[in-house]
Amino acid sequence: LAGLGEEMFFRGWAQDFLAGAMPLIYAVAATSLLFGLLHAITPTYALLAALIGGYLGWLYIVTGNLLAPIVAHAMYDFIVLWIVVRAAEHEDAAAEEAPFVDQ
Repeated sequence: LAGLGEEMFFRGWAQDFLAGAMPLIYAVAATSLLFGLLHAITPTYALLAALIGGYLGWLYIVTGNLLAPIVAHAMYDFIVLWIVVRAAEHEDAAAEEAPFVDQ
């Protein structure tokens, strides 16, 4: 549900609000930059999040509908969560195979 709330805030409110005060491309850029900064786990991830934010902002403009960026964001979150869970399962399985190896 993070994608739902974040898209309602970043695209549905912030991007629309800023678009009333500046050209649309600047509103998308500013919102994307904020999105990246608030997801700054690492500098690389902040940049990736800002780029994804730009894509989600563009998707909102092109479709004229928040549902498209919400679904795209939710799919991204689901895929990343699936990868993280699979990696953790893999680490657990490796630890069970070699219980006396210092990790």
